[in-house]
Amino acid sequence: MNPFQVYTPPMTGLTEARFFAAVATLEPPLPWPTGFRLLDWVEWWDLCQDEATDAQRAGAWALFANQPFFEVTRVEVSDE
Repeated sequence: MNPFQVYTPPMTGLTEARFFAAVATLEPPLPWPTGFRLLDWVEWWDLCQDEATDAQRAGAWALFANQPFFEVTRVEVSDE
């Protein structure tokens, strides 16, 4: 699964410079996009995810750790 199909780079809460620095620490197999354009990031991840290590994949998902993948809420249902 592509984390950039679920989240956008700005959702990390990082500036572009800090986001790019965080991506650089992952040492991805291909050069990353130079802006926050979502489609560029989706395509980039699709191209490099097969060559990425498990640690690199986990690191990409960790960029969005402050964003829940889903949320469970309680709903009261009446019998009426």
